[in-house]
Amino acid sequence: MKFNRTRSTDAQRTTNFEGAEAYQPESPELGLYKVVVNNLLEDSFYESDEDRLRKLATRCTAAADEDPEFVLKLAAYARTELYLRDVSNLLLVLAAQHEEAKTYVREYAPRVIRRADELTTVTAMQLDLFGKPIPKPLKKGLADSFHEFDRYQFAKYDNRNREVKFRDVMNLVHPKPETPEEDEVFERLVLGDLDDHPEVQPLDPPETWEVVISEKGNTADAWREVLPKMGLFATIRNLRNMLEAGLDGEEILTEEDLAYVRDSMVYPFRFYQAYEAVTAAGVADEHTERWLSRAVDATATNLPDDLGNTFVAVDLSGSMDSRLSGRSEMTYLEIASFFGAVLQAQGADVGVFASDFETVSTHTDTPTLERARKIRDRRVGGSTNAWLAFRHLVENAAEYDRVVVLTDMQVWDSTWGSDESVREWFTRYRDVVAPDATLYMVDLQAYGDLATPEGYDGVYNISGWTADIVEFVGYAEREDEILEEIRAV
Repeated sequence: MKFNRTRSTDAQRTTNFEGAEAYQPESPELGLYKVVVNNLLEDSFYESDEDRLRKLATRCTAAADEDPEFVLKLAAYARTELYLRDVSNLLLVLAAQHEEAKTYVREYAPRVIRRADELTTVTAMQLDLFGKPIPKPLKKGLADSFHEFDRYQFAKYDNRNREVKFRDVMNLVHPKPETPEEDEVFERLVLGDLDDHPEVQPLDPPETWEVVISEKGNTADAWREVLPKMGLFATIRNLRNMLEAGLDGEEILTEEDLAYVRDSMVYPFRFYQAYEAVTAAGVADEHTERWLSRAVDATATNLPDDLGNTFVAVDLSGSMDSRLSGRSEMTYLEIASFFGAVLQAQGADVGVFASDFETVSTHTDTPTLERARKIRDRRVGGSTNAWLAFRHLVENAAEYDRVVVLTDMQVWDSTWGSDESVREWFTRYRDVVAPDATLYMVDLQAYGDLATPEGYDGVYNISGWTADIVEFVGYAEREDEILEEIRAV
């Protein structure tokens, strides 16, 4: 994800929410990508932020004007490679409204709609934003996508409490069954539980652990019954519920599970989320806390180990204390601190900034979770003086191959009578200390504004965050690869 091809222009200049100078991406495609990647539209489209939705729609139109198929390629890439559902579904709907992009919608629809309930999500987005009629390419793409799912998947996601149900989608797009099995399933979806067709039964719910818990409730006996049927990661997601129901950590998480974790390619953030959830709820026992801490350390070895000589600057300003979403208790400050700790465990040096700046050091044997707490608990004020990190590097002649800044990109200079900037201090750093250093600005909030311009040599801008954000930092060094991969979809 290297964006250093051209020099910045006046057209790229803008201001961030703090009123400081910022830069827009250099191309419509790049601008759309930066808004899409981990643009936290919540788990539900209906709770998305209107400003972000408007920005996404604007950049989608600009990118489609430049390259109509790119929008659909990005939707497919975001869904299959980055595992983003709602924003990928929304791109599909937005593309269907564009005169040129819509010609590709039917082809890409089954590659974007990867779970049965996304049929209803896409339809709900279309109806809520644009109403009827559904554009023909989207209508045909939805009909085609019905053939991608089987009885089990339709039964699992047949949520009749939603405003838009499978029956509604089928009545709008009219998928034609291709097999006797589909004929039966489609009939049950359309006619099942209707008073006019008492002879047609709805699909039977699948015998999954979710169904058992739904029927028997959040009880210790119910969880003990389904625990052998659950995969490890379903177990991790439901760890808090099990502990609250009365199970103890030793019967939930075993040494065999930890051995599996060590051999997996899972990244540590999943276990960090579970740790924060159970400790915040006050239900974690000693075994659970120790197991999750060991899992974080074990999976940290799955991260790229070729980041070399790196300095990480973590934003602890007031704006970073906002929550990831309306359904999450976790804040951006916690995310930044955790990933700073992960990189520190990989050998990076770490500093924190807000109104002030200071470095954070830990012993080499310090567990990753303890490192994260030590970073997060530093008190350096509430402003966002990111430039102080670079002044520290200059004044100490600290030569690094790369500098990673974890921030919400609302960087500015709160010093009275001063007008310092990240760009100026990074330039000075390379001029007098580390001429080959590169800079990674990780915009955790994905507002889309940049503290440095695209095309500024040696600067990488990564928008959003995922559990594999550290891999993104390494991936950024492969010049232009992410856009090439998207175009190759």
